[in-house]
Amino acid sequence: MFIKGDSLEYLNDPNFGELVWVLVPFYLIGLIYWFRRPDYFSNLIKLGFLIAPVPSTLAGPPQIVRGSALLPFVIIFTVYGFGQLWLTIKNKTVKLYAGLAILGLFCFLTVHYLIHYLFVYPRQYQAYFFPMGPEVGEYLLAEYDNYDTIYISNDFSDVHIFLAYLAKYDPEWYLTNV
Repeated sequence: MFIKGDSLEYLNDPNFGELVWVLVPFYLIGLIYWFRRPDYFSNLIKLGFLIAPVPSTLAGPPQIVRGSALLPFVIIFTVYGFGQLWLTIKNKTVKLYAGLAILGLFCFLTVHYLIHYLFVYPRQYQAYFFPMGPEVGEYLLAEYDNYDTIYISNDFSDVHIFLAYLAKYDPEWYLTNV
């Protein structure tokens, strides 16, 4: 789930998890090195890492939101693993090229994610955010005078606000009359 993301499209962009595939080696190196540390602070971090997934496992099937309790530990271990690997490289030229390659890769992956998140994801999965599209709202407003009452199911969250927005009701009037 950390690499591929959640199967529920309204919780996250599919195929984008909480951990980028490039960071997996750094995470594993950091995890190994961190669990070798014997000090008190490290033991607290290890305990938190072991306790963090417990609420998620008790609450039901895994979701990316429930797994977010592990995210601070993933960040700690990834940064620590990157630092440990960086300290083992002694050649300054290799460090420079490795740093530039990693920076370039992260810039590329960030731009790729932002393009997908801001442009592709909202268009492909807009029905997951709000199952009632603007077409349905416009149809209801066009048929509004033909019916005494329009019932809206509880399955559609905040539909009344959506319809008030489409009908261009004054917010003050809406607050006092609805």
